[in-house]
Amino acid sequence: MGRRIRRWVLGVLKALAIAYPLSLLGVCLLFSYVGERWWVTGIALYLPRVGFALPLLLLIPGLAFARLFRLLALQLVSLWLLLFPLMGLTLSFPSSPAPGQPALRVLSYNVNSANGGMAETLAEVTAFAPDIACLVELPDSRFEEARQALLPKYPHIWTQGEFLVASRLPISSHETPPRIPYFGKLRSPRFMKLVIETPLGPVAFFLVHTVSPRGGFYELRGHGLRREIASGRLLRGDNAESFQSHSALRGLQMEEMSQLAKRETLPVVILGDTNLPVGSRTRRLYLDDFQDGFRQAGSGFGATFPSKWPWMRIDLVLASDALRFTDFRVGQGRASDHRCVVADLVKVK
Repeated sequence: MGRRIRRWVLGVLKALAIAYPLSLLGVCLLFSYVGERWWVTGIALYLPRVGFALPLLLLIPGLAFARLFRLLALQLVSLWLLLFPLMGLTLSFPSSPAPGQPALRVLSYNVNSANGGMAETLAEVTAFAPDIACLVELPDSRFEEARQALLPKYPHIWTQGEFLVASRLPISSHETPPRIPYFGKLRSPRFMKLVIETPLGPVAFFLVHTVSPRGGFYELRGHGLRREIASGRLLRGDNAESFQSHSALRGLQMEEMSQLAKRETLPVVILGDTNLPVGSRTRRLYLDDFQDGFRQAGSGFGATFPSKWPWMRIDLVLASDALRFTDFRVGQGRASDHRCVVADLVKVK
């Protein structure tokens, strides 16, 4: 009996050791090619990816104890899939501009309506001394307060909707894209375009804040998460329509922005809160043609939300091929529920 149990345990262990990396690969493919089109993978995109590491806590000691060293080595593949495609680990490093080469520093910060205090919020901005700072989700009632505080260092300030741009450099033009038709209604595109005269020449900036998934999550919770699970409504996806609607609108907003940015003849910088986590299908479809500042010049996971224990990298700075990232940093402040992102750029010669 003991030998039969041991053989059964070893068989299960071997099966799990092979199934685990295959499952991680399957999750990566589902995120990238199904993603927001199915509510199950859409929800999973926004969950902490560290949960996918839990099987390793059993597999590694189990395989080592059973002396199954080849299958133990296979878990290096699992670890790579977990850290890089799923969690977005990046091992890039900053570089320096050539001597005398003009550079530009930009900052993007979802300030969460400055609920953490305007002084604390702006202290995070000015600590990095950016040439151009884009504040996202700033309500009209706080614009004047922010403007007065920033004017001494940023003589060019532009505001519209939820965006505020504070710039040391002249803003030569701005453009509000038309509203997007969506199921018989006109919806906000949730992005703006500015042209700013920089040391790199005129640059087209696209400020982005796509529709949040929060409303869809609230609908899925219904009368409470436990009740929805117990009743089976959550598993059937009875309340998934709102979540899918938010995801589809987010995709449409990104498609509109990306098409306009790709047609732009000037160098392009895209920055803001995309609400698109690592591995998102929407992110792959509409943003992969642009350089990701963190992947080019950052290191680590670069998570920006939530600020206390971040696990999602949804606040981005992207650029067209006419520019090159030399440095990328993520702020550590908690005045907002997001962390700010800061990028240094130069022009490609």
